[in-house]
Amino acid sequence: MHTDPAGESDRWGDRVLTPSAGRSDEKGRPAGRPFRRLVESSPWLSRLADEAAAALEEEATFRALRLAEVVNCPLYLVHVTTARSLPHIKRARDAGQIVYAETCAHYLTLTQDIIKTRGALAKVGPPIRTAADKEALWGAMQDNTLQVVSSDHAAKVKDPDGDFLEQGF
Repeated sequence: MHTDPAGESDRWGDRVLTPSAGRSDEKGRPAGRPFRRLVESSPWLSRLADEAAAALEEEATFRALRLAEVVNCPLYLVHVTTARSLPHIKRARDAGQIVYAETCAHYLTLTQDIIKTRGALAKVGPPIRTAADKEALWGAMQDNTLQVVSSDHAAKVKDPDGDFLEQGF
């Protein structure tokens, strides 16, 4: 089961976290949606956007774990990306629930800063997270909260100079 509720953090990332990649509009302002420009210019709003995306994943992870517990069903969680999801997985496993959890190589090696330099080429779903999330994922690999690293390879043609929102995940 995906830990991202129906791609909601992907859509959140598109609307809010997407950098304008150095492009300008006709008035010389950074290109992109007005709210996106506001988030980019405000460290407080940027942190809020990061936390909202992480909260969406955490909620979906918690819900999947509880549903699997109620029906006594083994659970395989794919693409875990945030530190906030990990305590729920660990607690369920420690309680004897059969849970396997996976992350991907790009979540273990990259941070959201890659989007500033690579634009649409770094667009994946769920989005790449913070350095703190990356470190927490490594810790979760070491303590067996996460058992699998996958590639989630899904090749798509992307235009690095095109509109970020129009590019595939």
